[in-house]
Amino acid sequence: MTRCGHVLALRSRHHLSVRFRQATRGLQCWIVLLVLAAAAVALRQPRVDLEQLLPVGALLGLAVLDAELGRHAEGGKVLQQRAHKGLSAWPFAAVALCPSTLAVLITVPTYAYVRWRGMRVPLFKWVGSAALISVAAAAAQPLLPTLTLPRLLAAGAVFIAIEALCFAGCALLGDPEDEKWLRAELLRPGFYADEAFVLCQAAVIAVVWSVRPELVALLLPSYAVLQRALLHRTLREAAEHDAKTGLLYLHAWEQRARQVLAKGVPFSVLLVDLDHFKRVNDTHGHLVGDDVLAQSAAVLRGVLRPGDVLGRFGGEEFVVLLPGADAHEAHAIAERLRGTLAGTPVAGLPVTASFGLYASDPVEPDRLREALTCADLALLSAKRDGRNAVRGYRPPLPQQRESIAV
Repeated sequence: MTRCGHVLALRSRHHLSVRFRQATRGLQCWIVLLVLAAAAVALRQPRVDLEQLLPVGALLGLAVLDAELGRHAEGGKVLQQRAHKGLSAWPFAAVALCPSTLAVLITVPTYAYVRWRGMRVPLFKWVGSAALISVAAAAAQPLLPTLTLPRLLAAGAVFIAIEALCFAGCALLGDPEDEKWLRAELLRPGFYADEAFVLCQAAVIAVVWSVRPELVALLLPSYAVLQRALLHRTLREAAEHDAKTGLLYLHAWEQRARQVLAKGVPFSVLLVDLDHFKRVNDTHGHLVGDDVLAQSAAVLRGVLRPGDVLGRFGGEEFVVLLPGADAHEAHAIAERLRGTLAGTPVAGLPVTASFGLYASDPVEPDRLREALTCADLALLSAKRDGRNAVRGYRPPLPQQRESIAV
């Protein structure tokens, strides 16, 4: 293909990607319009009376309270990358209590309120989420003429299935980079478990309301507990991952590595040190240094195998666990990492790194701390040899041991 043809092909792919994103946004907007139209029809139904409107108003009040409890659990800050805020509980409870399409009136005000309170994700995504949740609730409603356990379980399963299919369609049609987080969430089993817990809370609310509406107030503590439980994974990930690079901190890396090595497989460890990083900070400033760290981590992550475990050792150093890799394979991976990093401008700057390698004894694969120490000694050797190099561990000679001790 000629250079001109290649450019035209790239432009064509970009154009198709833009059209797909526009189509996704358009589809979500059409769904919103349909939901609003259904709400308008519901409001004009001659059979709508106070008895039907009362649970709608009560559920809206509970949804607002639930949103405020979530903000309190987050310390007043909005954690945008959080799959669950408990919002789907209220449409599900509404379709269980309201025999008409009045139930769709729950979702739009709830999502509008949460956005007003600071959930500043892209508007088309937030609107689309509200619409798709309404569709899932509408699909579950025919299963709930009575609030029995089998019907509630079946309705919950339908709700989650329709919700997952709708969001999967958006993730597939959207930009791959833009929808990376959503795709990862949909592949995580915990996503569906969390949603099931939220719908169970909604089912309890509906059952209690159908028996004694005033007793719903006794469930208030469970709202706070559920919001804190949904926040747990987000806070745990924040505690385990370095904010600059997105990589595991050393303590979290060690925990993950020990889980992998519990299977008794041989392994290799790499320590990676960016060469002359202090010079980058002194010459270009620490903000550029942060960019170099983040982009270097992204380069390393892009080269490693799916099962490898990458973490931030500290400062400008990274650590890599290579499960199942012997010395020869680990050396090849390290050279590939070194060559890729040296050949890729990072934050507009040429960056190289030194690599220290240690391959474990296949008979005793659980010596992680010893492996880190040996990889560190190999890294010192790579630095002494001029940097931008890969060196494997060799036991130091007696005179070298004395110099290290000094």
